[in-house]
Amino acid sequence: MTDDIPSFKNIKTWKFPQAKYFEIYPYEVWLLKHFDSWAIDNNFDKQISHQTFNRALQTINIDQEAFSELHNFAQKLLNNKKSDIIATCELWNNATAATTSDMNKGVSVVKAHINLDNITNQHVKQLILND
Repeated sequence: MTDDIPSFKNIKTWKFPQAKYFEIYPYEVWLLKHFDSWAIDNNFDKQISHQTFNRALQTINIDQEAFSELHNFAQKLLNNKKSDIIATCELWNNATAATTSDMNKGVSVVKAHINLDNITNQHVKQLILND
């Protein structure tokens, strides 16, 4: 149904992988929070994701060939842009915190392995020198 609309043909040509969202999901489920959850799951950048989401909505909004229900839906999402961004901050903050926590755990594991390697190397040197 949306494949015949010029704005959708345009969006499909975008180099940003976030634009795939508009091919995968029907417009009835589009919400910034849904989009952000999908973007986080795909490890996409927050700023580029929001820019892509809003650019797609603006592209659809100005498309004279978009049917009125789709045009109205895009317009509604654009009108709610500021409050939707505020509402999704916690989602991104939690994702960032989880990523940071995972990275810190990884760094701790690497440091522990380095320490273990150093201790092992010292022990081996002592064994060699004592022989």
